[in-house]
Amino acid sequence: MLLYKMPKLGCTPNVISYSTVIDGLCKEGLISKIFSLFERMLSEGIVLDGIQPDVVTYTTIVGLLDKDVKMLQSMVSERHDPDVVTYTTIIVALCKEGKIEKAEELLRNMISRGKDPNVLTYSTLIAS
Repeated sequence: MLLYKMPKLGCTPNVISYSTVIDGLCKEGLISKIFSLFERMLSEGIVLDGIQPDVVTYTTIVGLLDKDVKMLQSMVSERHDPDVVTYTTIIVALCKEGKIEKAEELLRNMISRGKDPNVLTYSTLIAS
């Protein structure tokens, strides 16, 4: 994998490198590899090197998860501030799964945390 070859080529992987690889794995639908890499990012070795998932990393994978709301909770507990894109991604995923009540609950949570929904956020809920 690219991330393992980078140090041999004199490049140190960072959160952008990891997030880019995770995005590519998402596009290929390689869920188990996504989780494996994500777990690796959270492991002590990576964290000690300062490579932790950020809002982009979480937003990239959160739409794929059945446990999307739990991922959001994990994101908050890791002290990453979810933005409107993160919330909207989860709301879209919940609506696609027919979980409208959970999506509406998340919208209320989003607003209570001071995040303003955008047109896509509202459009998704209205269309559902």
